[in-house]
Amino acid sequence: MKPRVAIIGASGHGIVLADAVQAGCVFELAGFFDTGGAGCARVDLPGAFLGAAIESKAQLMALGIEGVFLGIGDNFSRQKCWERLGAILPETYFPVLVHPRAAVSASARLANGSVVLAGAMVGPGAEVGEFALLNTGSSLDHHGEMGRFSSLAPGAFTGGCVQLGEGTAIGMGVQVIHGRRVGANSVVGAGSVVLRDVPDGVVAFGVPARVIRTRNAGEKYL
Repeated sequence: MKPRVAIIGASGHGIVLADAVQAGCVFELAGFFDTGGAGCARVDLPGAFLGAAIESKAQLMALGIEGVFLGIGDNFSRQKCWERLGAILPETYFPVLVHPRAAVSASARLANGSVVLAGAMVGPGAEVGEFALLNTGSSLDHHGEMGRFSSLAPGAFTGGCVQLGEGTAIGMGVQVIHGRRVGANSVVGAGSVVLRDVPDGVVAFGVPARVIRTRNAGEKYL
């Protein structure tokens, strides 16, 4: 019998995660928790509305739910959600989600809560941190490292041995060449090419990417 799982967030990203759950044969989707409950009535939402928020492990046990995915695309918001849930749920409630059409090397390591969506690739020796996100068609090449709560947007590619810091967001279509580091809580804008290391806490953009300004952790980028 497949474990029943719920998704927090019924927005576009939550629905993308639901598609990954339903495309595979690992989990059964019970439904969504979302503060905007009316939004869960959309016809394209493949699951039930389970409530506005998770308040306790007992609540999930009563629903037969054994796992939770964070359907929140913004890295900082995803981390804050986990910080609240981590106080009431054990680590085992946050499994790894890999779309069946993703390619993950047998020697790669995926930490709890990490997500690898359709068409994404995780290369040999790569490490994906807790609650890190590889969006559709993105790639973390061999021996790359993604910090906790970092993300690769759709179509973003890294060369080998690239390091992405905690909370860092790599925009759509970005290319990061071999061996470069993008610091913690930084954002690289869509379509950029990273040829040099990017420091912590900045916004970088362009071809080649240059630092445009500083950035505070939690500043919106989506």
